[in-house]
Amino acid sequence: IINATSFEEMNEKVYLNSQVEEDPALTVITYVGLSFSLLCLLLAALTFLLCKAIQNTSTSLHLQLSLCLFLAHLLFLTAIDRTENKLLCAIIAGALHYLYLASFTWMLLEGLQLFLTARNLTVVNYSSINKFMKWLMFPVGYGVPAVIVAISAASRPHLYGTPD
Repeated sequence: IINATSFEEMNEKVYLNSQVEEDPALTVITYVGLSFSLLCLLLAALTFLLCKAIQNTSTSLHLQLSLCLFLAHLLFLTAIDRTENKLLCAIIAGALHYLYLASFTWMLLEGLQLFLTARNLTVVNYSSINKFMKWLMFPVGYGVPAVIVAISAASRPHLYGTPD
């Protein structure tokens, strides 16, 4: 029987002794795909921000999701190879964790808003949903991921960054 500590130590030794080779094709696909994604997310964010005729709770949610994904992709592209400084690497890892978690939270809020809209199609008082969502969305969309990342970083700070 192997206890968890021995198993973790064995995995760490295997990880540290293995040489990870980068695949150049995968690197090109990553940079091209994320660059195209950045362009599309920028155009989407500008559309949601500048087109006054379509602005409502739904487009506000889409805008926040687009901004989180844009920042996460931009940070990934510019900082993924910055592993020399352990503190900077840990900060980048924490920021990426936060931005992608915030993106998932905004997707959850979009789903909740869509559910509430579909459920209340027969209800005349639709404005109460918009007031509720506007009150709820920013603290949940940005606050919940911040709390999760803060708890994760406080409880296990050594897991942010690279072991090298």
